[in-house]
Amino acid sequence: MIFTGRGTGDSGKSSLFNNERRWKDDDAFMALGNTDELSSLLGVCRELAIQDNIPELVEVLARLQCCLQDIGAHLATPPQSSEKKKAKTFIDTHMVEWIHAEIDRFGDQLPPIRQFILSGGGTTSAHLQYARAVCRRAERSVVPLVRAEEADPQALKFLNRSVLLFEKFLVEVKCLIASFKYSFK
Repeated sequence: MIFTGRGTGDSGKSSLFNNERRWKDDDAFMALGNTDELSSLLGVCRELAIQDNIPELVEVLARLQCCLQDIGAHLATPPQSSEKKKAKTFIDTHMVEWIHAEIDRFGDQLPPIRQFILSGGGTTSAHLQYARAVCRRAERSVVPLVRAEEADPQALKFLNRSVLLFEKFLVEVKCLIASFKYSFK
C-alpha cells in the first residue's frame, strides 16, 4: 500500500509548493484539482486513442498532459514564493503558441459548423467532448487566481483553448456532422 501523507491534511489544510498552508477549498487547490482532473481524463482519452490506433492523437494528448503538469506546478507556486521556485514553475509562452498551431492545423480540416453537435461518435470522441467540458471548468477555476494576480494569464490562455479538444472530437468522428445535427427551434 502506498501512503504519501502523514495526516498533515487531516485538518482541512494542505501545502503549496512553497510550503504555505491553505484551506483545501482555496482557489489555488480548486484550480489544481480541476487541472489534475483534466490531465487524468486526457490520459483516459490517450489510452483510448492507443486502442483505436490514432497515433497523432496520442501524441497531442501526451503533450497536453505535459503542459498541464507545468500549469499545475505554476498554480501551486504563489507569487510570494522564492525566485528559485518561481523560475522552476514559469509558464512558457511556447505552450500557447503550440496549441494555437494545433488548433489551426485541425481546424483547417473541418467544415464550418452551423448547429449544435452532440457528444458521441465512439468512445474516444465522446471522451474528448467530456475532456473539453472539464477543460472549460478548469479554465473557470483559474480565473480567480489570475484576477488576484496569483497566476500567470498564460495559464488561462492555454486552458481557454478547449476548442482543440472539440476539433479533435470532430476529426475523430470523421466530420460526420450530419449524424449529430439537432435543431433546437
